[in-house]
Amino acid sequence: MAKDNTRRTWNPHAGPYLGEVSSLAFLSLPQHVCPIPYLLAGFGSEILLYELTSGELIRSFQVFEGVRVHGTVCSGSFVRSGDKYKCKLVVFGEKKVKIFALVVELGSSGGEVSVGLEVLESLPRLSNWVFDVCFLKDSCESLEEKEDKLLAIGCSDNSVCVWDVKESRMVLEVQSPERCLLYTMRLWGSSISTLRIASGTIFNEVC
Repeated sequence: MAKDNTRRTWNPHAGPYLGEVSSLAFLSLPQHVCPIPYLLAGFGSEILLYELTSGELIRSFQVFEGVRVHGTVCSGSFVRSGDKYKCKLVVFGEKKVKIFALVVELGSSGGEVSVGLEVLESLPRLSNWVFDVCFLKDSCESLEEKEDKLLAIGCSDNSVCVWDVKESRMVLEVQSPERCLLYTMRLWGSSISTLRIASGTIFNEVC
């Protein structure tokens, strides 16, 4: 029997993501731009942006490669420059954290709104999975100059590290005396002195 020596050519390519929605966050725009918030949905390695009044998908952004989005946190304050409004947006997934500038631009007619993402920084890969992040202000600055200069990052080994956004370096790392793996963590506060941490452990405890 003659052998078929014909070589087959394979052209693998990435198909659409068919998994779960892994994160949700409301995005509150300036009131005069849009009184109803938008919705940010983590879907695979993408962020999907929805307009809530119509339920329409406005934009999709590829934020990671091969890493699922687990959470998004906005700095909460937009800075205006002409017809553009900007705020910082942190996206995290697994051991990766990225900081973006979320840019909202008004059309010439004033009714049309466009939204874009600009990468500001990709943090070095962390040793453990990230469960939550929280923007913090530098307590050394005056009230007029205060901005979200620091980023607290809560990890699955029950530790918290603080990243200096302006200097692009890790300035603090604290390990909890309760050395155990977590299922979840939440951070709350506006500065290092007011930061509060709640950790959900694998032993059905909150500490």
